[in-house]
Amino acid sequence: MKNLVIFGANGHVGTEILKQALQREYLIRAFVRTPDKLNIKHPHLKIFHGDAMDAEAVNKAVKGQELVISALSGSSIEQRIQSVVNIINAMRLEKIKRIIIIGGAGILQANE
Repeated sequence: MKNLVIFGANGHVGTEILKQALQREYLIRAFVRTPDKLNIKHPHLKIFHGDAMDAEAVNKAVKGQELVISALSGSSIEQRIQSVVNIINAMRLEKIKRIIIIGGAGILQANE
């Protein structure tokens, strides 16, 4: 099994990614700011409480992982950029070379 960290795992898009990854039996570290909003329980799921603007928290979340997915949103473009910079810097420390970044802009009014 592969170790996967999902940033923004309790958002609209992140939750769907999380569900699909659990179906594929990944070992998942769900990086979230508000753990109480994540209503999924699973033996392969570990919740990591943090803020992607905090480089140290991001480094700890990425440590030991093999795959990275970001479904982060933010109140400003600056926050989104800094969060991705923090994730990429942490990935460099772990020698992870690929990231999937998914944004939900434009789909928020879409039907399920």
